[in-house]
Amino acid sequence: MIRRRIAQLTVPALLLGSPLVIPLTIVPAVAATSAPAPAQLLPQGTQTDTSYANSFAAAHATNVDATSGQVSCYRPEVPYFTNNGPNDGYTGMSACPGATTGEDTGAAGPYATQIGSNPGYPAANPMLVKDHSESDIRVDPTNSMHLIGSVKWIVSAEGYNHLLGFYESFDGGQTWTHAGHIPGYEGWTDNTDPVGAFDGFGNYYEFILPYQFYYNADGTHDYKIGTPLEPNPAQPAEAVAMAVRPRGAASATDWITTHAGHPDFVATYDSVGNEPDKQWMTIDANPNSPHYNRIYAMWVDFHTLTPVPFVSYADARPNGTHTDWSTPQKLPLTPHNPQGVTYLLPHVDPNGTIYTTLTNFNPKKGYCCASVFVDKSTDGGKTWSVAGTAVPSVTPPPLIYPNTTFRDGIENTFAVGNQLDSQGQYPPGQRQREPCRRVPAQPHGGGRWHGQRELLRPAAGLPRRRIRRGPRSWAGAGPGQPQLHGQPAALRRGQLLREREHPVLRPESETARAQHPADGAYVGSAAQLPAPRERER
Repeated sequence: MIRRRIAQLTVPALLLGSPLVIPLTIVPAVAATSAPAPAQLLPQGTQTDTSYANSFAAAHATNVDATSGQVSCYRPEVPYFTNNGPNDGYTGMSACPGATTGEDTGAAGPYATQIGSNPGYPAANPMLVKDHSESDIRVDPTNSMHLIGSVKWIVSAEGYNHLLGFYESFDGGQTWTHAGHIPGYEGWTDNTDPVGAFDGFGNYYEFILPYQFYYNADGTHDYKIGTPLEPNPAQPAEAVAMAVRPRGAASATDWITTHAGHPDFVATYDSVGNEPDKQWMTIDANPNSPHYNRIYAMWVDFHTLTPVPFVSYADARPNGTHTDWSTPQKLPLTPHNPQGVTYLLPHVDPNGTIYTTLTNFNPKKGYCCASVFVDKSTDGGKTWSVAGTAVPSVTPPPLIYPNTTFRDGIENTFAVGNQLDSQGQYPPGQRQREPCRRVPAQPHGGGRWHGQRELLRPAAGLPRRRIRRGPRSWAGAGPGQPQLHGQPAALRRGQLLREREHPVLRPESETARAQHPADGAYVGSAAQLPAPRERER
């Protein structure tokens, strides 16, 4: 996930090119073992601005601004008025000038989930949404022109204070008619990690992670419960939950967010030794599947900093409601995972088999290396098994590249095919970004992973800081020389363990500002990194 503030979100109506894909297929052990064709590496070197700009016209690609056309506001649970502006465009939390989205701004009174908050909460008035980050977009299987995107809906970038919001198009992304915050979970300080899916009826589901914290005097986040400073003791400290936008919804407030008389919780937690995170979902939208319209929700619980993967499921109904969520169950692991696994990316093949990747970091090697294995279920999520190891060992790229404003996040992406392979199976496949080549290994339980691996050279494959004018070019490594930043092991371990007390930016001097990664190159250990602008969630 990219954790950088942006002033407004733009959505490409057409994509330029295709991502690098590593087709990895499980086949019987008796299959032929001939080596795949050599992978074609990405072109290395520089590209002029003119060449890049011309590629838009050649591919008939356009950008459409999806979120700035309307004014959105809501009443946050926890106000935070620190203003770090004008540095990097910060402007602090601002009063609502009048929303144009048609959403419930909370001007008439607190939201339902804010009832029971401690004194001082929620905020006295609605606040203006002015920043967005981490977007997700989905296509309605019943109408390919109907799109819904979701994104962090931020009222205070300084305090990392946000709900989730949505934007909706009915003409394939050319215009975006509906937008606003996703209601139902305003009683928590933050809602985070946007991800959604459509069911086969055209209802849209958003899987939400609401959690509480309050601000210490120095601006850091505090997650203690059972104190007068806890924002809202009437609600669980942390949860994973669902909101549904039913087919035919006509306004920003048309969401179903309750089930059985309470918020649509999949699981709830206190904040003492538990921290749900990295939630993801998928819905079986294959009409011929025996589990058609089954909703799968996955997440990890950082139980005393060890991530434990869970899954729960329910069945969607035509009217946007669903059956009860199944009791959360732990997903199976490969041997030797004492530190747990994370990054779940579920997908369902046309037969109804559900797969997900799980990423493991190796503490015995200083968290330098990661492996990725795959779990699957053939009975609608009731039972699970390990399908195989897709990536036995890889050195992940570091969190920060010195010549970009990018941070690295999840190690891989994952999908399943919709065409049968030569063995009569729908092959799962994944793509990954790595600075060095690794050879696929044998999976567990017979069969083997095979296919070609194409490498994304980080320094050549990402946009770079422009360093000179005239015939413009981008700074970066020479051909075939990826640039790494800092100590990958230390940075990766810092990301995995995720300190619970996350600092936020406070007013600081111009000298100090120059030390932030966004303002200049930085090399150092995870402990030396400047205060992040966002919580790593």
